[in-house]
Amino acid sequence: MKIKIAGIAVSLLCAQMATASVITGASGSNLGGVTTNVDLTATGPVDWAEWNTTVGTPTQSKSGGTAISDLVITKGTASYVSQATANILYSWTNGDPTAAVTGSNPTDPQFRSASGADLVGSGASESISIVGTTALQTVTLWGTSLKVGATITASLSGSSDAVTQIVRFDTATDNVWTYSVSFQADTAGDLLTLTVNPYDSWTGNTTQERLGIGAATVIPEPATLGMVVATGVGMIFVRRKFMM
Repeated sequence: MKIKIAGIAVSLLCAQMATASVITGASGSNLGGVTTNVDLTATGPVDWAEWNTTVGTPTQSKSGGTAISDLVITKGTASYVSQATANILYSWTNGDPTAAVTGSNPTDPQFRSASGADLVGSGASESISIVGTTALQTVTLWGTSLKVGATITASLSGSSDAVTQIVRFDTATDNVWTYSVSFQADTAGDLLTLTVNPYDSWTGNTTQERLGIGAATVIPEPATLGMVVATGVGMIFVRRKFMM
C-alpha cells in the first residue's frame, strides 16, 4: 500500500510540474564598457541566436535550433543603425551558417528614434519570443547601448504572469548589458515574449541614443534537471523495494 501511495505521489508531482506556468528570477545588469566574452554554444544548449548588422532573422544561430524567434520592432517607428563595438566577443562551435567561430566581434543592430531625437518616450520597442516547454528554462539576452537604459518586460502566453525589469546605464560610452529570466509554460509551445523599451536617458546628447539586442541563449534550468534526476532515482528505489 505504501508503495502504491508513493507512486501516486510521484505521478501527481510530475503532473503538477508539467502544468505550472512560471516566470521567475528576472535580473538585468550593466557590465559597462569592458570586453565580454560569450560562448554561445556553452550558454545556449537548447538554442542560441546572434544578430549582426540587421534585425529580423538571426545572422548566426544554433544548427537545428528552433526555440528563438526573429528580432522585430513591435511598437512605434524606429530606424536601425549598425553600431560597431569591441565590447562583446561571441564564440560558438555548432552554428549555422558558420559552423564555428572564436571571438567574433559583430556589428550590433541598435534601434533609435526615427527622427534621431530623444529615444526615451518615442514609443519604439523591439521584441523576441522563445518557444516554451513544460520544463523550466532560462533565457539570457546580450546587448549593447549608448546613452540610454532599458526596461525589459517578460510575458508568457497562456499565463497572466508578467515581469518588468529595469536595466540602467549611466555612461556616455557603449555599454554591454545582459538580462536573464527563467520560465516554464503550462503548455508546450506557449511563447515567452521579451520586449525591450528605452528608459532613463544619459544626460548628454540624446540625439545619439541607441539600444539593441545582439544575442539570445536558452538553457535548461539546473534545478529542473535535478528534480527530474531525483524523481527518477526515487522511482527506481520504489521499484526495487517492491521487487525485493
